[in-house]
Amino acid sequence: MHEEYITIGNHLLKNGKPIRLDNWQRKKIYDGIDKIFIGYYTTSGIKIASFYKDTTVESLATSIKGVSILRNCLIHGTYNVPKELAEIANQAKVFEFPLKEGEKIEIDIRHLMSVESFTQGLLGAINLSLIEFVKDSFE
Repeated sequence: MHEEYITIGNHLLKNGKPIRLDNWQRKKIYDGIDKIFIGYYTTSGIKIASFYKDTTVESLATSIKGVSILRNCLIHGTYNVPKELAEIANQAKVFEFPLKEGEKIEIDIRHLMSVESFTQGLLGAINLSLIEFVKDSFE
């Protein structure tokens, strides 16, 4: 059988059905964002605020990576949960979305609220880290 590939806008169709080329369309700006976050904390010398008992720089970085992968999936039309997202999604105290590899990505308002809450918490954690860093610098 002859396979026909055509492009309409940013979408590639195979025999009239949309397909996803993860490696071709992935925005490279988000690759390694977790490592950049860890580098920010490491280079600046700040630490996770003492208020946070179960949170580490690494767990925040992993959550950021999960959000960026999920964003990529939604923006670029990935219909099923990729392995990397499934591995992150089910880690305790990290991302905690019940996503399984290969299943259809179904996001509702609760997921969006969770991402918004995480983002607000992340900014709060960074701000408290900076406040403690400055306070410790003057003592």
